[in-house]
Formats: sequence, C-alpha cells, structure tokens
Amino acid sequence: MEISLRKMKVFMAIVEAGSFTKGAIAEKISQPAAAAIVDEIEDVSRHQLFLRSGKVRTTKPTPVGEEVLKVFSRVVSSYELEIGKITNLHRSVRKSALVQDAYSSNIDMGNLTEIMSRYQETNIEISSHRRQEVIDAVAKREAIIGFIDDTPDSSNVDFKQIGQISICLAVPVESDFLGSSRELLWSNVPEGTAVFSGISPKLLSQVQANLSAAGLDASDLITINNKEFTSSFLSELKRPVIVPSTMTEEIEASGIARVLNFSHSPVSAPLGIITPKGYMNAMRVSNRDIQGLLKTEQTAAQAAALPWYCYR
Repeated sequence: MEISLRKMKVFMAIVEAGSFTKGAIAEKISQPAAAAIVDEIEDVSRHQLFLRSGKVRTTKPTPVGEEVLKVFSRVVSSYELEIGKITNLHRSVRKSALVQDAYSSNIDMGNLTEIMSRYQETNIEISSHRRQEVIDAVAKREAIIGFIDDTPDSSNVDFKQIGQISICLAVPVESDFLGSSRELLWSNVPEGTAVFSGISPKLLSQVQANLSAAGLDASDLITINNKEFTSSFLSELKRPVIVPSTMTEEIEASGIARVLNFSHSPVSAPLGIITPKGYMNAMRVSNRDIQGLLKTEQTAAQAAALPWYCYR
C-alpha cells in the first residue's frame, strides 16, 4: 500500500482544519473517505497518528503524527515547487516576496532576488505590505517568502528568525530632552509622543501596556503607520516617535533625530522570514542566505545560530 500525494494532502487538510469533516470538504471528498485514508496511513506507519479520547479519534496529532505532518508538508511543497518550474515553461506564474512595510529598507534586494531566482528566473515580484497581508498571502501560497516581525499566528507557515528588533524613542535633534542621555524610562516619555504602529499587534500592545504602567494615558497616543509620516513628524512637528530599532539607523543618518533606548521593561521581538509550510527546505535557503538578507550588520554574526520555528 502506498501513500500518494492525494492522501498526504487529505491528512494535512484534516490537521489544518481541526476537523475530519472540514478537511474532507476542503479536499472535495466525503468524511468516511477521509477517515479511511487516515486509517491507511496509520496502517502503513504502524502508529496512531491522532490522539484518542476513549474510543473516539480526535484531530490532534500524536507526536508521531506531528512528524508525519512535517514530512508530508515537505514532500507536497517540494512537489509543487518542482511542478511549478515545469509549468513556468509554458505560462507565466507570478510568485512574490512580500516585505512588511516597516522593514522594506532593511532587506538586501540583491540577495533576496538571488534566492527567488532559484524558484523561477523571470516574473519575480517584490513588494511591501501590511504585516497581516504578508502572512495571509504566504499562508495561501500566493507568495513564497515574506518578511515580518514577531512570530505569526498561522498554521500554514514556517518562520525562521533572522534578527531581533527592539522598541526605541526617536527625539528631534533640536530637542534637549534628557540632555546627552542615550536611555530613558517609560515614565520619561513626553506628552505628544507618537507611536509607529506598523509593527505587530503584540508589540504595539506591549508598548501601550508599558506606557499605562508608567502612569501615562496610552489612549491619547498618536499612531503613525507610515515611515515617511514618521520622518515628517520628527522633522516638521518636532515631536518624538516610538519606533522599532530597524528604523533608527536611517533616522539618525538623516540627521533629524537621535535615538534613546528604554532601560527598563524593554519591548522586543524576533524579525524573520516566513514561507508556506514546507517550502523553506524545498527552496534550499541556507544559513548563509539568511545572513545576507538583512542590510544591517546587527544580526550577521548571529543568524547562523538562530533556531527554526515551525507553527502548526
């Protein structure tokens, strides 16, 4: 008895949907047929792949089931990638790399293009979008790679950390705020400060929580979701902005602001790449590739040692 791609996809659909019925509907087969396929796969593997509640089989994978899911994801993704190369000989297929807006200037486009070209030599598209749009497109396999901050809440993507970001305060150079200090407390954040909101919701929530804990009214904060607006806020309105550390080099180089780090209760998150589940291995993305994706040198020496995170 062999395990076909079709059967692998049915197994994956059941796990992703958390339901035999919904998984069967997604694969356009009946629920009994889906259950029979799982029975076949369990017979071949000689292991129970889903946990039982009494005599009832749940849709939560056993440890062996988790490993089987990883193997099936890699096999299906590799197959789709290779078939895509053949298909591209006859028709144009748009495969994209999407970058979260906040980090568009931090990505080395030359190295990214080289990685993308391994999948297809033409029609490479690279664009910036809101964080959730990047995650949704990659999860639906409308894009083969994305760049985001913080770990994604998606069952259909793999995440690889390539760096770390922290939250800082950018202060207009004309301001004598805290003199020559390079650090501050959350309670020192001045009134009228804006927050760059183009970061993950979790990061933004942590910033607001820290401000509230420091006795500041976080509900009155001005939020800015655009890097150009941030620069204008600093240079024209002469008001501070809370920003991710990836923006600080560009801000200081422009001469419009200096940057202060929070000395207590720092807010940080991983910066990483996401691909559709299983695609990372199929695309042959090495640690050396990872080290070259960021323009900044802040993570170059550390990227090779960073772990994989696969979310299901």
